[in-house]
Amino acid sequence: MRLLNNMRLMTKLAVPVAIFVAISVGLIALARTGLETMATDTQELVEVDAARLRMLLQLSADVNQATIAEKNILADRVIESRPTYASRYEDEKKITLKDTDALVASAHTPEIRAAYDTLKSLIANYFALADQSVAHGLKGYMDDAAMKISNGEARDVRMKVMGLLNEQVDQSTKALELSTKEAKDLAEWTSLTLIVSAVIGLAAAVMLIGAIVVYGIVRPLSGITEAMARLADGDLTVQVTGSERKDEVGRLARSLQVFKDNAVEARRLAAEQEAENDAKMRRAQMLDQLTRQFEANVSTMTHELSSAASELEGTARLMTGVADRARQQSVGVASAAEQTS
Repeated sequence: MRLLNNMRLMTKLAVPVAIFVAISVGLIALARTGLETMATDTQELVEVDAARLRMLLQLSADVNQATIAEKNILADRVIESRPTYASRYEDEKKITLKDTDALVASAHTPEIRAAYDTLKSLIANYFALADQSVAHGLKGYMDDAAMKISNGEARDVRMKVMGLLNEQVDQSTKALELSTKEAKDLAEWTSLTLIVSAVIGLAAAVMLIGAIVVYGIVRPLSGITEAMARLADGDLTVQVTGSERKDEVGRLARSLQVFKDNAVEARRLAAEQEAENDAKMRRAQMLDQLTRQFEANVSTMTHELSSAASELEGTARLMTGVADRARQQSVGVASAAEQTS
């Protein structure tokens, strides 16, 4: 999460996009691998199993055609036409032996190769006996020696050949059905894997985008919005989180922290100014009180001085009267003294 917080917004959004692209590439690679495997299995199905089944059926038909040609030689009453059947027999024989060699060459496992070698040996034995039957049949109609070989040993060997061919046809048919089922199962598995992988990949990408949007963008922005609202209401105790982030949210948080610090500083300066104004007001009130008290004291002292001056004036008048009387008495005494003398 710390690494996510240090990513820019575009980088955060690019991460799930990159994951989505990686998942898409993985799905494409998985689909391509599955399709290549299906193509390989289908090719093997067509080129190996189906081709082997076709060769077995063709070989069975070849043996039957050679047998029919051999039987026609024995059953033809016209001696002149027997060489024609003999030539047809030789052609069918060559085709059968050629198809047998091709079948043996198509074996892709030791077990199948051993079975095909056994089949080839039986076919060779059959044609060895059939050659003897044809050689006797060219001599006359329903030759006893030819009939004995054809309906005896040659038929027994041919029945073994046909039995082994039918057994191999059954095995090839089952192998073809199994390969078809495996190809179908592979197609279903590939389809299911692609669907599940796509769902899981898309779900993971959506969950990652949701986590990035919720935890990397919405919640931090909600916290910053709430902090801004509280700051706007004057609550300077709010904690601004996310300033350590390196993304756009971190830039907003740091800007909001600066705004908060400035608001705190402004409030501190306002408080200091208010305290200073209060101090000035108190000093002014104190000076006014002192002035009033001084004026009161001066007024009292002036009144007292005025009273004292009045008393002094009265005393002075009294003393003046006394002095006048003393002077008058002195004058009277002096006059009396003069009269006495």
